[in-house]
Amino acid sequence: MLGYRDGVFILVMIFYVIALPFVIMLFFRHGWQQWRPLLVFSLARILAAGFYFGTINNPDNKSLWAAYTTTIGIAVSVLLVSILSALLQTLRSISPDRSPLVFKKDTKALSTFLLVGLILGIVGAVNTNTKWGHTGIYQISALTKVSVGIFIASWVLIVLYTVQSIRRVDHMTARQRALIRAIFAALVLVFPRIVYSAISAFHYNHTFSLIYGSTTILLCMALLEEMGVTIALLVIGFFTPKAIPASGTQLVTTANEELHETRYAKPYERS
Repeated sequence: MLGYRDGVFILVMIFYVIALPFVIMLFFRHGWQQWRPLLVFSLARILAAGFYFGTINNPDNKSLWAAYTTTIGIAVSVLLVSILSALLQTLRSISPDRSPLVFKKDTKALSTFLLVGLILGIVGAVNTNTKWGHTGIYQISALTKVSVGIFIASWVLIVLYTVQSIRRVDHMTARQRALIRAIFAALVLVFPRIVYSAISAFHYNHTFSLIYGSTTILLCMALLEEMGVTIALLVIGFFTPKAIPASGTQLVTTANEELHETRYAKPYERS
């Protein structure tokens, strides 16, 4: 008979199986590079639920538990990268006179910072699970703690960059203001998820354990917030005007209500 936790992961599986086609649709709308992180996250959630279902009949299989904790644990980094990508997409629609390469240059260091956090998180999860398999003691590794610290700092930097970028904009349409609100909603929703990761990493408590912890806390501080962020990002993706690169450095921006072409004042010179 299925229990409470089993039902929660059935919900997770259903949600991301439904969300996955919409994420793929964004590939055709905006290109694969901007929305690749959200695809990775959706697949990771489907895999995490699948690994958890595998533990129902094999509760002593530590390999399944290791795969489950690893795919669950990469959530924060991938979500932050997804939010950053959506933010760049939104800023391009608000400031079409600026080259897309300018926005990439502004956030290159932050993207690299998040990538380092993701790698450390994965390596830390592997080390934790390897030690658990050998000693039977589940103890968060130091690399995982460093990665969580990077995620906290990255969240703060993304918030500051968002605020700074919006202050540069003189005028926004109602749609653009709605997109910015969706960005801030995603940042607010991901914050409890970061807090959950921080507590589980720095203050070991069974209540916040991915394996032994409270299902209700996992649901209310992590899984529901992740779903909310996913919805916010999908809204941003579908309501952001589609940008199609033309010849040279021109950019043709297509919206449902209008079709216009924006040319840069000066051609962007590649270094």
